[in-house]
Amino acid sequence: MDTPTSRRTLLKGAAAFSALAATSFSVPAAFAAPQSGAGSLISRRLTLPSGISTGDVSTNSAVLWSRASGQGRLHAILRAADQQGNPLKGRFARTVKLSGSQAHAGTDFTAKINARGLPAGTRFEMELFFEDESGRRGESGLGSFITAPAQGKGRKQESAAQSFVWTADTAGQGYGINEEIGGMRGYRRYGSHQARLLHPFG
Repeated sequence: MDTPTSRRTLLKGAAAFSALAATSFSVPAAFAAPQSGAGSLISRRLTLPSGISTGDVSTNSAVLWSRASGQGRLHAILRAADQQGNPLKGRFARTVKLSGSQAHAGTDFTAKINARGLPAGTRFEMELFFEDESGRRGESGLGSFITAPAQGKGRKQESAAQSFVWTADTAGQGYGINEEIGGMRGYRRYGSHQARLLHPFG
């Protein structure tokens, strides 16, 4: 014969079940929805999807160009260097820091810097990077260029070797590559001078 369940036993059982349900279905804080304005979204640093470039190099100027992955301002650091890329020392040492235009959707996130007042016949190692609206520095692009030799009245005429490199569309599936002359030599020539991309902070 079953023993009648007392009112006190029923109340205890109901209370225990309620506590168990509250514990089992509570959402851990780590998975809870973020509160508005809590700043839980992690922003990414700006990158250089199209690398870096230089152009219109004269005896004392150059145009530096790059494209960012989002809105930001272009910055450049130029260091006078020897032929091996090592920074010059003593009275020949020179470091130039420049800021360029703002990259945004209206410019396809591209920006440029008109570097002026540079010494003639000088190799510069350059570092280009963007800073976002919070001032955080993004990916860095490293490259180099050489200003044209000095010229004009009263100056000794200088000369320097020049290289002109041109390539057409890349051949697909191996067609158009002449292996008898070493393949696409223009790409190998360009590859020794192409810009390298580095991420800041290691």
